Amino acid sequence: MDKTSPIIIIGQNYCTSLGIIDALGEAGYRCELAKRIGAWKPHFCPDLRSKYVDKAMFIKVDEDDKMTSFLINNYSENSKKKLIIPSDDFSAALLDRNLDKLSDFFIFPNVKNKEGALSKYMNKMLQKEIATKCNMSVTSSCIIEVIRGKHITIPSNIQFPCFTKPHTSIMNPKTYCKKIDSYDDLQKFLLEVADEREVCNIIVEQYVDAIKEYTIPCLSIGENVIIPAVIEKIRIGKGEHRGVTISGKVLDINTVGEYAKYISKFIQHIGFQGICDIELIRSKEKIYFNEINLRNGAAAYSVTKSGINLPATYADYIFERKSLKNNNHDFKFNSIFVNEKAALDNYISGFSSFNTLYKTLKYADIHFLLKKSDITAMISFSLLFCSNVLKKIIKTKIYNDR
Repeated sequence: MDKTSPIIIIGQNYCTSLGIIDALGEAGYRCELAKRIGAWKPHFCPDLRSKYVDKAMFIKVDEDDKMTSFLINNYSENSKKKLIIPSDDFSAALLDRNLDKLSDFFIFPNVKNKEGALSKYMNKMLQKEIATKCNMSVTSSCIIEVIRGKHITIPSNIQFPCFTKPHTSIMNPKTYCKKIDSYDDLQKFLLEVADEREVCNIIVEQYVDAIKEYTIPCLSIGENVIIPAVIEKIRIGKGEHRGVTISGKVLDINTVGEYAKYISKFIQHIGFQGICDIELIRSKEKIYFNEINLRNGAAAYSVTKSGINLPATYADYIFERKSLKNNNHDFKFNSIFVNEKAALDNYISGFSSFNTLYKTLKYADIHFLLKKSDITAMISFSLLFCSNVLKKIIKTKIYNDR
């Protein structure tokens, strides 16, 4: 492939998109960014300022149905297919829903090249069923259907504490993922969901007292699955950013033992093609499957900086038919990384102190945003960082002076 032909990145979160862009850029690829935005067009997002981005386009989040025609109108004139890498669940599902229209012009993550199949496997209960078939332990769980204005039936066999989460991440906030201590608290939470959603299926599952949480980036092409490393979460976001990895450590895949084989079996079973990540929970007794995210996650950039560049390996295989090798003999394990956006969000939301934020940034070996290798993106984030920290300090001072 001519590496001057751009790869298209679609998404909303600038940190995740930038990780993919930098991984590709560092391997010699050029990128174009199709950014999903709200009411206002951003001008200082780091992904827009990356030196590896040739062009940025904007699609409003309430106009996602226009994405298909937008892509075809802008890229179909060339006979060569373009590679698209989505950076969030919504973008991955959007491409999946329009696979039949787009597949003549583009290559992107999919399940068995069937329209709608990838979205089907975003159902977390279905994921748990498959995980069980692939020898992975899962927590016991049930689904409670929440419909506004209708009585909510809570099964009598739920044990407390329990843990709740939406059956699919798309269009549902991370605040629905929470530990619930009692029947009354669960009832109160479900009523709050009913106030916010017309219909929402909530998974209620056995609470696991986790001693460690892992994210495992994977690349699947054909019958091959590359699993280069394990990411151990050190600090995790809270509130609306719950579960987002703020900082972590890159470890050898042997950390999870036989689960590497089970993960390969899981991905091959569903027939996924592309970059994804698996989340696991380790308790004192065992390792549990938590979920699979069928797109490139933000934390995966730590694996790129440690020695294995999954986005570039994906592109190399698709366009140059280079063989896939899980070659990690030059891999640098035990590096500490930080997702500065997640760290900043946690601080702004009041879940960490400025001192904690400062130390998290200072002692990391790998930085996702504050790195000189992409200086224009770094400057853009630095401006955002200083502006948000200053606003937080002023707001806190005004509140304390009342």
